[in-house]
Amino acid sequence: MDIDTISNTHQQCRHPSVKNSRILILAILFALPTITCLCLPSAPYALAEASHQAPIDLTFYTSATATTPQIPLWAALSDPQLGGRVRLSVEPWKNLDGLKQVMLAGKGDMWLGHLEAFALARAKGAHIRLIAVSAWRKFFLLSTDPSVGSFRDCALRNVGVTPIASPALPLLERIFGMTWAKSVSVYEPSILAMHAMRGTYDTIVAPEPLVSQILAKRHDFRVVESLEDAYGQSLGRKNRIPWAGIAVSQDLVDKHPALMDEIVLSMKRAATRLANDPAQALSYMPKGLEGALPDEIILESLTRDTLGVERAQDIREEIEAFLGVVMPEQQRSSESLREILDGLIGVREPAVRNP
Repeated sequence: MDIDTISNTHQQCRHPSVKNSRILILAILFALPTITCLCLPSAPYALAEASHQAPIDLTFYTSATATTPQIPLWAALSDPQLGGRVRLSVEPWKNLDGLKQVMLAGKGDMWLGHLEAFALARAKGAHIRLIAVSAWRKFFLLSTDPSVGSFRDCALRNVGVTPIASPALPLLERIFGMTWAKSVSVYEPSILAMHAMRGTYDTIVAPEPLVSQILAKRHDFRVVESLEDAYGQSLGRKNRIPWAGIAVSQDLVDKHPALMDEIVLSMKRAATRLANDPAQALSYMPKGLEGALPDEIILESLTRDTLGVERAQDIREEIEAFLGVVMPEQQRSSESLREILDGLIGVREPAVRNP
């Protein structure tokens, strides 16, 4: 065989090999993303996969006058880490009785409300779970009388209090006794605000943001003391009270437990980030809610009503201590408070004994 024949034969044998090698390389390059995904830990892959799913549509019952309790939730739902997986339609509630009726009727998927309302509804059969506490400093003593320097100075005074069935009242009675004030008259917020404008009372106990509304119109009122400070100092606890938070349906927890945990973690991150940035916090308040407050009132209220979120299961003892005061025995149905909390928050894990 001559040299030309050998050369031609070699080239004929080489060309198919080169072509096949190129095809193989391209196939490997196209396959790399798939191989990489399969080799990654399952949790990040599942999260990325979930972010491409259609969002879960939920009905959220809330109140336009609630500020700090719901700001972290709205901020959390805008967190890219949640991937837009939840979409809320909003329904309003006007008072705690209305909120309890909604939950007992099984309406909605998520609710903003006071903890005692959640506990009472759970005791009566509502299938709900408290996932987060998001309101800690709400109630303040206001007075136009310079001689009033604390709650202890109310013993000879007629005091107006809001709202009706206010959890502040049993706490005040626990701290200062049944005669902490000469007389106590309880009103819906709008009615007490009207009495404050008319001067019916020179001393009142009210929550934020109503406090900021009253101070904006009656400049002779001043903040005397917060109930949370009195609670902490008198009972040897933290100067905060787990007033309100977010509850969801038991069905939602059963179907999407990881998502509920992610929402709470995102709420905690948002509260930490926004705690010292009232203007940014305000930007997350939904617009157009019935009875929505002016921005300047919300901004003022955020100077006293601080942002903070805790996972409900992490502060069970704190919740139990609070509800033990504000839930009279006759309102607890046939269940003990601990049994109610087992259903509302979850059964506590048994303590680990040292060997």
